[in-house]
Amino acid sequence: MTTQEFKNDYLTATMESLPNCTVRFVTEVKGSKAQDLRKKALKTISKEAKIPGFRPGKGPADLLEKKYGNLIDREFEQEASQLAVSDAVNLSKCFPLKREGGVQVDKFEKTDDGFKVIFHYETFPTVPDVDTDNLKITPPKKRVITDDEVEKTLKEIQLYHAKWNEVSERAAQEGDFVVIDIDVIDEPKFKAYENSRFHVVDGGMPKWARDLVIGLKPGESKEGVSEKDNDSEDEFVPRNCKITVNLIQTAELPELDDELAKKAGVENVENLKKNIRLELEKSAELAYQDQIRMKMRDLLVEKHPFDLPGTDLKNLEKDSSEMTKRDIDPKKSPEEIEAYKKKLMDNGMGVVRFAYLVPHLASRIGIERPSKEAINQRMMQVLTQHYMKTMQQVPEEDYPMIFQKIERDLLTEAVLDKIIEKNL
Repeated sequence: MTTQEFKNDYLTATMESLPNCTVRFVTEVKGSKAQDLRKKALKTISKEAKIPGFRPGKGPADLLEKKYGNLIDREFEQEASQLAVSDAVNLSKCFPLKREGGVQVDKFEKTDDGFKVIFHYETFPTVPDVDTDNLKITPPKKRVITDDEVEKTLKEIQLYHAKWNEVSERAAQEGDFVVIDIDVIDEPKFKAYENSRFHVVDGGMPKWARDLVIGLKPGESKEGVSEKDNDSEDEFVPRNCKITVNLIQTAELPELDDELAKKAGVENVENLKKNIRLELEKSAELAYQDQIRMKMRDLLVEKHPFDLPGTDLKNLEKDSSEMTKRDIDPKKSPEEIEAYKKKLMDNGMGVVRFAYLVPHLASRIGIERPSKEAINQRMMQVLTQHYMKTMQQVPEEDYPMIFQKIERDLLTEAVLDKIIEKNL
């Protein structure tokens, strides 16, 4: 822990740096400034005070002190504390993490010739000087696009232009499309999917869910236990789930011909397949870039550790605990459960640390904030991808949150790409 002292004409402030980005100030104000604040407090209270024989604001000071002393004391304490906090923060240039409600006054004390205020707050992390040179990472392997992937995308294009027919008089069967909700009914309960469309075929939805859905009519529900698929996460936990069928549909697919290709923006099927392969290769390249960025991000965080605010740590602890309860089998040993929680916590701290690092890195290597045009272009991609995947529009009230996330993502990508370029 370190201490620093700051002064102006009337205030002395001693700042002590504590763990988890907390600072504690002991401030003291003496002389005429304290007297002026007391007079200001008295004047403020006098405007509403009622002293017989005097108009509001005109009562004698001694009578006001006698009748309204407690109110004047409270007003003086508030004014004095605000002054001490404001001056100490501006002198130290150590700003609170939270703009509102972040400062906690621990003690206010009158002295013989003034007052003393002790307070603390969380501040921004002290980010270390980052070395962006000599950061060596091993590039991942690039994915090669297969013919099967091209055929799968062609099928998705056919589905996008399909004629959809609602089924209401029979139960769901193999080959149908269903719009369903999947609710996890174990504690902690949560909605895994809402109004999501699945194809009732092998590969179109998990087998356990397909088995539950087949035989259900719109509005009907059935409970069952989720099962691990080949592509499920390593720490898969079976969950008791309830599937509700909201809608059953069949799709009349258009022919895979030049007419369909023209709807997709090209002249013929051959060009459509070429375009699909090019787009898949672009996606594979983007995934490759993301993997490199993740490696560089992890290396930067590993090489430049620093203290995080307590609020961030509490939030990470809460999220890690909830995710551990949700994701890991409670039958596992306490050691395994704790190890999984620690892994989540460490990953989360890495993400948060890098979020604090990004603005400093951007300033150091000369990266400007992304333009509105770039953000809007990515926004259109995100909205289109969401619709292609879910066949549903993103609610407009979510746009501001998505816009902010895209802005952060674009800045992060630009920073990492510049550092990768220097080191690969």
